[in-house]
Amino acid sequence: MTLKINGILLNPLMGTLPADHKKNDMTKRPYISITHTDHAKIAAVSTAKLSDFFLYKDEVVSFGCGDGGYVLMPLTKDRAETILSLNGLS
Repeated sequence: MTLKINGILLNPLMGTLPADHKKNDMTKRPYISITHTDHAKIAAVSTAKLSDFFLYKDEVVSFGCGDGGYVLMPLTKDRAETILSLNGLS
């Protein structure tokens, strides 16, 4: 499934968040605002692909709620490198 968010392709990546994760330890700001509709589409793909991570532009992101709305959350450099390596992209 192809997703476009803010006119930019969003590609699912292999990898899921551990049950005891703290997104604040894995992500960096600024977050990227998305609509409720975008969030619902991403959540559906996430569930279908068993993936919590996506490639957006050149950044590995997760998604959720933040800053009073729905957002894409870029991963920190070390977390992003781990996900890219898992997907054979590093």
